[in-house]
Amino acid sequence: MPTAFGRTLHSDVSLYYGPVHVVGTSTAIESALQGGIVLSPSPTWGVPMVRFTTIYSVPVRVRALDASGRVVHERDMGVPFPGEHTADLQLPAGIYIVELLAGKESYKARLVVLE
Repeated sequence: MPTAFGRTLHSDVSLYYGPVHVVGTSTAIESALQGGIVLSPSPTWGVPMVRFTTIYSVPVRVRALDASGRVVHERDMGVPFPGEHTADLQLPAGIYIVELLAGKESYKARLVVLE
């Protein structure tokens, strides 16, 4: 694999978001996250959790967008140390896109919160 600035470059990228498999093509520096993000449970009647694993320290922010694309929840996670992290999402019933911003990267997953 080619490298730049000590990081592996990837030409084909596969990201997993729970049961959804998203495949794309990119030429980017290795991801700051390992395995994307996991939302559990989804759908949920309770408080959903977002779980992610960082490979190296980067600023992390979690956002939830409603069906119109409006940000309804936002949480700054600071610059967590490398490893597994979780955050709870206090959201009313609805359908959301949960976005995790890690450095310059963005990861998205769909979430359903039931009454």
